[in-house]
Amino acid sequence: MDSATELIDEAIATNEGSSIAWIGRAKIAATRGELEEAWKAASKACEYESAGINAFVVLADLCADLQRYSEAFVALNSGSMPQLELDYYLRDLVPNRRNKTSPSSGAANGCDAVSKLAQRLKKERNVFNSKCDDNLSELPGKMMTPTEHDCYSVLVKILSDVGWDRLLAIRGEAFVMETDIDGKNAGSGDRTGGTNTEAGPSVGNGNGTEPNSTVAAKGNGEVIGDQPSTTIDLENVTEALTDMSISQASEEEPEAITEEERKKKSFEQTGKVVCKPWLDYLVTVMYEDLRAMAVWNAEERTHSPVPARSSVNGSTRSPGSSSNGLADSTDDIEAGRQLDRPKRSPAEIASTTRRHLADWLRRGELALRLQKVEEAKSAFWTCIKLSEKAKVPSISARLNLMNLAASEGDAPTTIECADVIWTYLDSACDRKSSSKPTAPVRNIQRAIFNLTAKLGLRKVREELANLDVDRHRMGTVLLDAVSWHVHGYSS
Repeated sequence: MDSATELIDEAIATNEGSSIAWIGRAKIAATRGELEEAWKAASKACEYESAGINAFVVLADLCADLQRYSEAFVALNSGSMPQLELDYYLRDLVPNRRNKTSPSSGAANGCDAVSKLAQRLKKERNVFNSKCDDNLSELPGKMMTPTEHDCYSVLVKILSDVGWDRLLAIRGEAFVMETDIDGKNAGSGDRTGGTNTEAGPSVGNGNGTEPNSTVAAKGNGEVIGDQPSTTIDLENVTEALTDMSISQASEEEPEAITEEERKKKSFEQTGKVVCKPWLDYLVTVMYEDLRAMAVWNAEERTHSPVPARSSVNGSTRSPGSSSNGLADSTDDIEAGRQLDRPKRSPAEIASTTRRHLADWLRRGELALRLQKVEEAKSAFWTCIKLSEKAKVPSISARLNLMNLAASEGDAPTTIECADVIWTYLDSACDRKSSSKPTAPVRNIQRAIFNLTAKLGLRKVREELANLDVDRHRMGTVLLDAVSWHVHGYSS
């Protein structure tokens, strides 16, 4: 850690305007528990033009740790969400690409393994049939980008600390919603300050005639009635009275403004900023996630094997808009936030559930988004148990379990999941027995490297020796860790 600090200090001394260097200093200080120093460094990183949204995410995360929740919202809102980039898993979908690369038969050097893994993940995540729960398959959270995931994690941290009601209140204190100052819905109430002259002038008793007289005006200005015939220039009278009405209106309301302008003026007086659409969208994503989690909680409490095809309590309402954005919190939202730990083991759930294995994969990803690790593990293991019954691979669940285990330092689970994934890629790739073994995909390398940094290389080797896996194949990844000097390689 000291060497990293020295390196960061040297980078800042060389280029003080480096936002990345200041972010590095903030993360190091946060690791040491020096949250105030970390916050100062992150604030410094956000001052420079080179600061991307990652700098604001780090600052917001530190504000949440310091319980400065309103500042966390403002920090997130200060960043600009980058445009969606094409994932390398989806490179085959690029239109009009004539020179698309394809691996040669029997010459898998890693590219083919990446393609096979991508195809398998896509197939598992895009399962739609009558046995799947539509509420889970249509959750918007599954389409978030990695940057949106980082921002969403900050919101989840705030949610865990203060609850749904208070989260909406904090957002209302910090922002005014874009819909509240948008004049598109206020067109019918616009005031132009003009006067409608089509009704004609009003004189006498208000009906356009003198008392006790009947007047009928012809187009040439002749008046016929009980009164003596008189010629009146109606055009001049109408113009004069119209000018009078306009002048009176201007005196009564010297500054006639539209409804949109009135809202904008009222917004400026509050001193609040407008909540960006992408941040408002993430709060809506959280709302939908919590409702889906509440369904899961209710199902676990009753041990019901029947899928819930509708929203909680049969409600199909969506979050309504108010001055603070989403509608007031409901019991089902709080129930989703306060989900109990799973009461049944994955084996018990798999033996009784009537849900499709894709539902449990989506539930695991849902729990991960809400940072409920134990619930996520239970769902992923249930998905694996169901896939073993159906005799189909479950690579997505294995990948998620591998990453969770690596972050917790669970070497047996990490290595076993990595070995299962690698074995599947070997069997799926078009390779000859005499060709080189399938190279590890980056997902496996990253998990093993994280495990090495967590436990040390020696401990990982000891765990590997006690497992029934392909030790030689897994040993090549450990050699890469030594070659690239991954943290913990020398211990």
